[in-house]
Amino acid sequence: MKKRYLIYLLLLTIAVGCTPHVHLVSSNCENQKTTAESPTDPSIEEMIQPYKQQMEKEMNVSIGIFESEMTKAKPESTLGNFVADLTYSKVVQETGASVDFAVMNYGGLRVPSIKAGNITRGGVFELMPFDNMLVIMTLDGKTVLQLFEAMANNGGWPVSKQVRYQIKEGKPQNIEINEKPLSLTQTYKVAISDYLANGGDKLSFLKDKPRENYDILLRNAIMEYIEDFKNEPILPVLDGRVTSIN
Repeated sequence: MKKRYLIYLLLLTIAVGCTPHVHLVSSNCENQKTTAESPTDPSIEEMIQPYKQQMEKEMNVSIGIFESEMTKAKPESTLGNFVADLTYSKVVQETGASVDFAVMNYGGLRVPSIKAGNITRGGVFELMPFDNMLVIMTLDGKTVLQLFEAMANNGGWPVSKQVRYQIKEGKPQNIEINEKPLSLTQTYKVAISDYLANGGDKLSFLKDKPRENYDILLRNAIMEYIEDFKNEPILPVLDGRVTSIN
């Protein structure tokens, strides 16, 4: 399975045109002359052509249907709700754990929208090119409040349907989880990516919090969730779980 998805990733690089995302550690800049036309080694092209064709075929396979366009926006969006809800569903399904809600960072979704109609494997790779794994964090109420404060300060991130809150002047208001007000004395289980759990996107306060790691690649979870619908169109959801107020 892992080998297969490595092939998918290689195809994305070759056929879709995405480049690998890396963390910059240091840089040493100097001017270099480049030309629009670079010589290509015919032997290399000949060697990779069969693999390229096979991977293009794999990436162009339709795995599901979106009833209408899914878009990314703040404070709430159809694409954000879709990914957050499926994250929650897949984690519960795969682990059997009791999870209170799921969170996805806004920048983790790498396309502004996905058009209505067939969704392909390549389309999912464009949406989620990173190898982010899903984890379940155990967070006290005060840390959960910090998380909501960070999300509100960023204009709102995708959260699963177990959550309701408002954003006023960059601050979270009236936070509800599973139809109950956020309790600072309660402990919550949160499905989240390992990138965020490791302190990514300015969530350094999560780094040392307890977590359970699972072998669930978020990109695979998205594909499997879409495939579970088979030929049934997937409907967009916009239910007011996150709103901005004056």
